Amino acid sequence: MLLRRLIAPLLGALALAACAAEPVAGPAPLRVLVRLAQPLPDAAAIAQAATSSAGCPVRYLSASGADWHALVIECADAADGQAAFERLRADRARFSAAQVDARKRIVSPTY
Repeated sequence: MLLRRLIAPLLGALALAACAAEPVAGPAPLRVLVRLAQPLPDAAAIAQAATSSAGCPVRYLSASGADWHALVIECADAADGQAAFERLRADRARFSAAQVDARKRIVSPTY
């Protein structure tokens, strides 16, 4: 019992130190949904049009319904990502609508 009382705080301190030592991840990519103003032939064309509008790399994820497409804006930081999204949203010639993808995702744990 005495050994347990001595070891428990030590293990807790070690776990806390291990968490603090992990590197901080960079900004998460910004997931968005867009609706095309005019049809484009494929996912690569949609990603290219979005990259041109946003001014930073955009990756196509999937179709999200008949008219909507899920994309990922991959900028250096959150402020650049938000500015890129605003540029994409302002390009009404290519995208009739754009919004941040706020859908909940089920993430399976990795072990």
